[in-house]
Amino acid sequence: MKKYLGLFVGLALLVPAVAGATQFQGGETVAFNETIRENVYISGGTVNIAGTIEGDLYVAGGTVNILGTVSKDVVVVGGTVIITGTVNEDLRVLGGNVTVGGKVGHELAAAGGNINVMSSAAIGDGAYIAGGNISMNGSVGMDLVLAGSEIAIGNGVKVGGNFDYYSQKEAKVDASVKISGITTFHQQAVKNQHQTGKAGFLGMFAFMTIWGLLGLAAAVILACLLFYIWRRESEELIETVFAAPGKELLRGFITFFILPIAAIICCITVIGLPLGFFLGFAFWALFILGAAATGLLWAALLAKFVFKRKATDINWWLIILAVIVLSIIKAIPFVGCIIGCLVFLTGFGVMSNMIYKKLMPRK
Repeated sequence: MKKYLGLFVGLALLVPAVAGATQFQGGETVAFNETIRENVYISGGTVNIAGTIEGDLYVAGGTVNILGTVSKDVVVVGGTVIITGTVNEDLRVLGGNVTVGGKVGHELAAAGGNINVMSSAAIGDGAYIAGGNISMNGSVGMDLVLAGSEIAIGNGVKVGGNFDYYSQKEAKVDASVKISGITTFHQQAVKNQHQTGKAGFLGMFAFMTIWGLLGLAAAVILACLLFYIWRRESEELIETVFAAPGKELLRGFITFFILPIAAIICCITVIGLPLGFFLGFAFWALFILGAAATGLLWAALLAKFVFKRKATDINWWLIILAVIVLSIIKAIPFVGCIIGCLVFLTGFGVMSNMIYKKLMPRK
């Protein structure tokens, strides 16, 4: 778990040396087949990585395939995630369907609907997995902690430490499985907090850590992609909000609640079904763009009121700092959630207005 603490400290200090060693990529389809000697941030519909990345990799995509080698950590958020390449340090995954079939040098932390760890997978340290259906067929160097409704441990699996699992029923464990430590079945994971052992704490800590890290990574990736790919539009977005923040907040509030209601009403009628699907997709897209705009707006606030520069004079490290500050503020009970929601709705409002102007230009 020291890796997680180190990552948080590194982000907080914002080491200047990283400035020249970061690459951002985005698009409907993103593919890497070469060697990249930098940290890489990617967002796309389909992401294929078959080359070598000599740094950290952060990915958010619909379908993500990692076939190559990553020298450091990998953080992935996706619908379908397939990792058959090599990750030399930690791997953290959040997805609908997750398949891990390569070598992981240190820890694996994964959460998803269906998770399959193939027999070709080799985890150097511990593995912490939470999902609906979990199929574990690879080797684990240290402890294995699983939480799911259906858990199966396949033929020839080797666990170098303890095996703890949380489920409503016993896991299906093949007779050939070799577990060096103790196997513990927690039929009710949160029955008594005072009786929860070390393995239970580590499993929960791993799950919360991956959720928090993936959230931070996704927020940074979205905001950076929005700013670097659509620079002019991002600056226009910031200027619009600073000119009339109350107006954009009201627009965001109305749009956020009206759009899904309209989509549901349309879906009820046969004639309005296509429009209902379109409005639903529009809401989903605006939600993602609003989250990206939130990171930009916080970066603009820091630029103007903390660093005393133009609100539009921001860059990648200021976006990272803004996302971290936002996560700290949101951790404040009640007040933090209100502040976070207000800024998000403001970003949601200005994004909906900008997209409307693009689609329906004035004559």
